[in-house]
Amino acid sequence: MTTIGAIRTESEPRLNAFAASLSSIAHSRPEYSERYRNARRIQKIAKNSRTIELTNKCNLFCEGCLFFEGDQSALTPELDDLNGWDKVFRDLAEEGVQHINLAGAEPALQTERLELAAKHIPNGLIVTNGTIRIPRSIPYAIHVSVWGDADLTATLRGGNHLERSIRHYRGDPRVHFIYTVSKLNIDTIEPIVERMKDEGLKIAFNYFSPTESYLEKISGETGNDNRFFRFSNKSTNLILDDEDLQRIGDIINRMIDQYPDTVSHSKVYNRLATGNTPIFDIDAETGIAKNCEGSNASEWYQLYGTDGKKSQSKCCTPNISCKTCRLYTPTLATLMFRMDDSLLTPQGFENWLEICENWGRLMRFVPEVVPVSEAESVA
Repeated sequence: MTTIGAIRTESEPRLNAFAASLSSIAHSRPEYSERYRNARRIQKIAKNSRTIELTNKCNLFCEGCLFFEGDQSALTPELDDLNGWDKVFRDLAEEGVQHINLAGAEPALQTERLELAAKHIPNGLIVTNGTIRIPRSIPYAIHVSVWGDADLTATLRGGNHLERSIRHYRGDPRVHFIYTVSKLNIDTIEPIVERMKDEGLKIAFNYFSPTESYLEKISGETGNDNRFFRFSNKSTNLILDDEDLQRIGDIINRMIDQYPDTVSHSKVYNRLATGNTPIFDIDAETGIAKNCEGSNASEWYQLYGTDGKKSQSKCCTPNISCKTCRLYTPTLATLMFRMDDSLLTPQGFENWLEICENWGRLMRFVPEVVPVSEAESVA
């Protein structure tokens, strides 16, 4: 397979030929032409993206947390000066960055930093746990994490805040709830989707992907603590096995078909995430993905730490196990830029369009999305 990483090093004639083939497919049917133009627009914005871990503070204790369970970013000193953050975002804008992902522990704890980002960079995503309402004046897409019903939320996240999250974001056009599916919450997928439908909210899915630290603690039978490894052990944990993945894949496909106005999820991504074929090519020596567009090895991607400086970590989730990574943000980005010969088939092209459109919906880049009005912007 020829990935985008390999294509970058190939000759200009090869790139031109590939682009010409895509254009030919796009114009073969009228409905493809507009979708292709929109996909290229989305791809162009995504190509100039950065991720910033905005803070190392959080108000929850999620089991197996991707940030605290082994991520050295949690130990990085935090830049507390607002003028310093203003310079970080201004410099990124001057570099041509058009899209920014704001994550970390809990970015909603740093509203002033979010406002500075929005002042300089037109498009963005804020990943939040939903416990704090982000002002409507911040126009970025917002992804609110959900891990199950009220009882599971309390167990898995150290506090039951599901109702508060729904109350904060009911009727907010910026928001998708992102359900992270793990071994322990498969049975609550459908009830949560039905609840989102009743509330008029949108939902998409993430797939629990363990950190190296989480895997090591389980295999080494490390004792539990009172923070981010409270109950997991060899017999009870969040890790998905093949049987779980097959079941999840079937349930999510059914949810996509049954609730098309509620579920914003790609069947192509769902098939890859729950299938037997690895999503990424893994380096045998390092265990690191060689073709992930959420990696600092990417030509376009860069992670910044909570100190406001470029991170030397390997990817957007530094301690993640690349072998079992199914996380939606790096996977969708990778699939948008993965150019192999299968893309030149009608079905491959259709799959690529679906991935681009899915990312576009999640990031609010679809044509029908309109900005929040002045009236709506009052919190």
